[in-house]
Amino acid sequence: MYQKYTKEPGIAHALYRKIWLIMRLTTVLLIATLMQLSAATFGQRITMNQENVPLKTLFKEIRKQSGFNFFYDGRVVSPNLKSSIKVSNVSVDEALKMVLANLPLTYEIKDKLIIITKKTEPSILDKAIARFQTIDVKGKVVDSLGNGLAGATVSVKNGKGSTSTAANGDFTLKNVDEGDVLVVSYLGYVTKEVSVNKEFNYVQLQQSMSKLDAGRN
Repeated sequence: MYQKYTKEPGIAHALYRKIWLIMRLTTVLLIATLMQLSAATFGQRITMNQENVPLKTLFKEIRKQSGFNFFYDGRVVSPNLKSSIKVSNVSVDEALKMVLANLPLTYEIKDKLIIITKKTEPSILDKAIARFQTIDVKGKVVDSLGNGLAGATVSVKNGKGSTSTAANGDFTLKNVDEGDVLVVSYLGYVTKEVSVNKEFNYVQLQQSMSKLDAGRN
């Protein structure tokens, strides 16, 4: 067997890489298990205010505040990926949704481990079918601190439908074409346009400068 793999370096490289990945995952899972008892002392509410910083930096801060560990492939979470977040006392799940909102990544939480993976690209056939299908869009409109905005207007651009957010900022729009643009507005806040997709979650609005100036006077 030794001779076989040494004669075929491509197979050996693939085997070594697979073993390395298994060992790495095993190590992370072991560490996560050992830290579960001590992690219980950590708070699981997140407060952060960081703009355009490396994704890995945000992950470290979430880990520090929550006790959750992260597992990801370094090629997927590259140093070039950056994000922004401004929230106060939100859950780990809500913080992750905001951090990854505009990135080609998704996540899964298993116990105290957060697994980051690349979003699966739909096939050409799936894209073609999606053009003729509508979806129900569910989301939440929040302010810069992550608090839900009640009564915000959410409408499909070009007048295909609209709704208002509930007391906690949640909203639902039925029969929306994937790829349509939503216009989100709220008195005293800057209107925002966002594209619709199946993983649509949060829309964070910023206060308008006129309201901020009025608050200082």
